[in-house]
Amino acid sequence: MWAHLTTARDIFDDAGALSHLSERSLRHFRATYGQWLCWLQSHDGAVLDLPPTRRATPDRLKLWLQSLAHTRLITQRNCITVILRILQAAEPKADWTLQNRLRTHLHRVAGTDGSDRKRGRILSSRVLLDTGMREATETAEAATTELSTMKARRDGALIAFLALLPIRRRALAGLELGVSLLRAGDWLHVALPPELTKTGQPWDAQVPDALTPLMLTYLDHVRPWFLARGGMQTDIVWVMDNGRPFDPNYLGTKIRKITQRLTGVPISPHLFRDAGATTLVRDAPGSARLVRGLLGHSDFRTAERHYIHATGIDAGRSHAAVVQNLQKGR
Repeated sequence: MWAHLTTARDIFDDAGALSHLSERSLRHFRATYGQWLCWLQSHDGAVLDLPPTRRATPDRLKLWLQSLAHTRLITQRNCITVILRILQAAEPKADWTLQNRLRTHLHRVAGTDGSDRKRGRILSSRVLLDTGMREATETAEAATTELSTMKARRDGALIAFLALLPIRRRALAGLELGVSLLRAGDWLHVALPPELTKTGQPWDAQVPDALTPLMLTYLDHVRPWFLARGGMQTDIVWVMDNGRPFDPNYLGTKIRKITQRLTGVPISPHLFRDAGATTLVRDAPGSARLVRGLLGHSDFRTAERHYIHATGIDAGRSHAAVVQNLQKGR
């Protein structure tokens, strides 16, 4: 079944229903499905004699969830989602109504799971952009050493870049001149290949005008300075003090440290994505559906979640702003 679903077919045959997924997503699917099979074997090994699509009865899925009670609700929801996505792809004409109701229920109750982790850590993209720009200009100009100046220009450009183009950490670390960051004079364009996106679909966007001067300064002066300092040669865009490309994990740590220092709040690359989506629907509610394109998602569920989140947390704040504007005669 797995080989049938994931094998890319030739021009004379249809591709497997899951063959479009990235290798990273397929690894996650395999691990989750393996966890499901191990539980089935320990719970009632005879069930494995049944066809895969007949094993996932609602009652059996509920029992599996009970065995996962020690995990977060969002983890349980993701596990059920993966299993049903695999099995529904294998037998799309079967009646999955009851199983889908279970998944919908988990999706609803897990909707706010993890909010405590994010509470107070999702700043406006506008704030993050201003923070990055100040670091790359005012702080850099006030630095007392050349190294401090270059680090401020790089770190500021990095924060400003993520504020406007909140790509995933792996894609950020993998940006490469002439491949995924294209340049023609003062024109810059990000073009992520399928292997750098979670969905396995290409994603591209022009670097906004507000960000272009900072990026050009980094590319023309700061990045070459770091490369020369470490005697390195690479086409990777973001490099460390010694000129070596950032490891994705270390880059995530670096960004959290920079934002902690500049804003008092440690913000991971993923929270930049939350900030981008929330800011978009908060400042322009009619543009909520653009979140899908901004984040490179394959459906609109995340956009809807951010819309609900943004309208909820901003109700009181928006009212206060309206009152203040009325007082000023605006």
